[in-house]
Amino acid sequence: MTTFQTCCNRLLAAAALASLGSNAAAHTVHTGPHSQPLSTLNIPQVEQSVDALLKQYSLSGNDELLIAARWQLPPAEAPRSVPELLQAAWLAQAEHDFNRARLLLKQVLARKPNSGQAWLLEAAIADVVGDSAAARHACGNVLLSVSPEAAVVCFGAIADSTPQKRIALERIKNLPPPSSDSHLRAWRWSVHGELARDLGFPDTAEVLFLRAIAIFPAVQTRATLMDLYFQQERYHEALALSNENEAVPALAVRRLLAQRGMGEDISAAITQFDKLFQTWLAAADYRHAREMAMFYIDLKPRVSLAFRVAQINATLQKEPEDLALLHRASILQQETRDN
Repeated sequence: MTTFQTCCNRLLAAAALASLGSNAAAHTVHTGPHSQPLSTLNIPQVEQSVDALLKQYSLSGNDELLIAARWQLPPAEAPRSVPELLQAAWLAQAEHDFNRARLLLKQVLARKPNSGQAWLLEAAIADVVGDSAAARHACGNVLLSVSPEAAVVCFGAIADSTPQKRIALERIKNLPPPSSDSHLRAWRWSVHGELARDLGFPDTAEVLFLRAIAIFPAVQTRATLMDLYFQQERYHEALALSNENEAVPALAVRRLLAQRGMGEDISAAITQFDKLFQTWLAAADYRHAREMAMFYIDLKPRVSLAFRVAQINATLQKEPEDLALLHRASILQQETRDN
């Protein structure tokens, strides 16, 4: 059974997001012609602050929440407060505009060098784009700007080699009891779970992921646990981690894998997602390139397309999972040519 793995950097970005609420400026959702949806999802017709919308996005993956949040922020050319710059940076990284996100974070740190939110987010983005030195530098600054606990978890989130992960796991295990902040506690358990899984302790990882999900059921944490269940062919439990109304690809693609593993007919859903993904690709919308590549490898095999999308994804994100996905697509491409 093919398995997928999500990445720690998303958990790190979620940690930065969790800390936005205390300083975020309060705005309400604007409605009107400029907020028309760009996908098949619907913008919730409620008034929420930007940070509330972004936190909800971490839970649902609904791209329209990003649209709603974007239209609440001041124009790029207008003066922005530090909280607004942080919100804009988080929004930019969610949309895979990593260069812009890092420029915004530089503005934040120029005005507030001890911004824990900025350093956490910089660590997450640097890890995504493969700038390991910058990621380590950012985690080092988390020590004084947030807490020693957060710094240990931050380094765990960006650990990539097996020796680094072993060290990170021991450091997290030796930490005092988790922070009283529920979101940061969920982040710590999620990262701890990732490390335990990668080092061959799946039972421990499952317990930690379930703890995190019970507090903050982020899309990426649920997707990660679904992957763990796939490795054990526990398709019913994987399916239970999402519902059919959640159209975000990170969950929807995995739901199809779980349903297929249970012997269900998913042909209609595959046709529907193929049409949606083709629309996104035609519009050069690669925000969900990872899941689209997965889809065209495992659910509707189109080897050349999967390879092309995996290549695009690897230019946007350079985490181990993205490079492994490209490697898998490359092997399939070569096998197809050889045959």
